[in-house]
Amino acid sequence: MSGHSLLCPQRNLLRVHFSTGRMRLRKTAVQAIFVLCLCFLPIPALAQCTDQPCQNLQNILDAAVTDFRPYGADKTGGPELSTNGVKLACQMRAWANNVSMYMCYAQVSQQDGQNAYSSLLDALKRLKPAWRFQVSSPDGDHFVRAGPPDCENPPNDGPYIGDCPLQLQTVKQKDGTVRLHFWMNSLSSPYLWKRPPAPKTVPKTVPKAVPHTSASDCDDFCQNFKKAVCGAHEFFRRHPYGQNQ
Repeated sequence: MSGHSLLCPQRNLLRVHFSTGRMRLRKTAVQAIFVLCLCFLPIPALAQCTDQPCQNLQNILDAAVTDFRPYGADKTGGPELSTNGVKLACQMRAWANNVSMYMCYAQVSQQDGQNAYSSLLDALKRLKPAWRFQVSSPDGDHFVRAGPPDCENPPNDGPYIGDCPLQLQTVKQKDGTVRLHFWMNSLSSPYLWKRPPAPKTVPKTVPKAVPHTSASDCDDFCQNFKKAVCGAHEFFRRHPYGQNQ
């Protein structure tokens, strides 16, 4: 035995011969492969967002991940949502189960409503290519629910884990205008988790009557949103699947 392992031969027995021409060829091939790999890499969402409405949508979608904390404690720091000359008024709202949402609304002409709807839907699909978009357009109205591929339609009291977080819709009105609604639910609210029902207890005393909230406590924005939610729930109740896009 020479003191060297058969598995580890002496270094001077391994000889590598390099050719200048071959090195150039290999370098060119490596560069070509690198460029091809870059072509197939996914493009970041912001790189696809060159217009302000799309960037504002991205801002809203990102804020939903952290329960809209970037908008401040009073939730008034959110962006406006305007596209194709249509300005949507936006506010923070909360569902009956206390899950926060960012909701935008406008009442415009049918043509403006159609243009705004198409632009918003196109931007959303670019920003969320992995999401499933359930689109239905009965009689010229549009109803869109979107979220992860296995998300479900939320119940009337608000969304929970596994429910679709986003909705976009346009509904024609009797005066010829269109009501356009967009809302995005929080993705990290602690209220997204369903709580077990409280145990039934027999009250020892007669409970006091709870005063009814007057309609004046809900402003026009609130009333319009209630109508939109009721209409959307009724539509998706009758058409639970729609068209996936």
